Amino acid sequence: MEQTFCIDQPDALDGAGRKLHDFFVHNGYESSNPPDSNEPLVFNRGETGAGWWTSDMSELATELVIEPSADTVRLHYEIDTSGQILTDEDRAFWEDEVKAAERYLLGTGELVDLRKKEALRAEKMKREHRKLTIWATAIVFFLVFIFGLVADRFTIF
Repeated sequence: MEQTFCIDQPDALDGAGRKLHDFFVHNGYESSNPPDSNEPLVFNRGETGAGWWTSDMSELATELVIEPSADTVRLHYEIDTSGQILTDEDRAFWEDEVKAAERYLLGTGELVDLRKKEALRAEKMKREHRKLTIWATAIVFFLVFIFGLVADRFTIF
């Protein structure tokens, strides 16, 4: 999955590369080039194939390329979503990450680690899924039991 976001704030872009570098490293990304280079910033986070065993969007293999220019900052995500059926809430993780980075860049927000919030959301989803699975299993067992009683009563088998 690919997503691209832009931060349009020409007055706040002095040192944008350094501030965004600090924000994304704080959020678990590894940088492949220094923030002061003239090249786009490239970050990686997560593990390839993690979508098969996690619901935590911050654990998915993600490559982020940040390209500051004269009047905007372009953030391009490439995310390995194999094994995932993404919900709007899942997709919102990256939007929230960009919004938090923008607030930090503009000085209206603090340096926050969004992985903690995402881990709590994923754990809540896991508990809800587990509860649904238990209920579904109990209902299927009950229906099979009733079918067995009816079949025995009318000697279907």
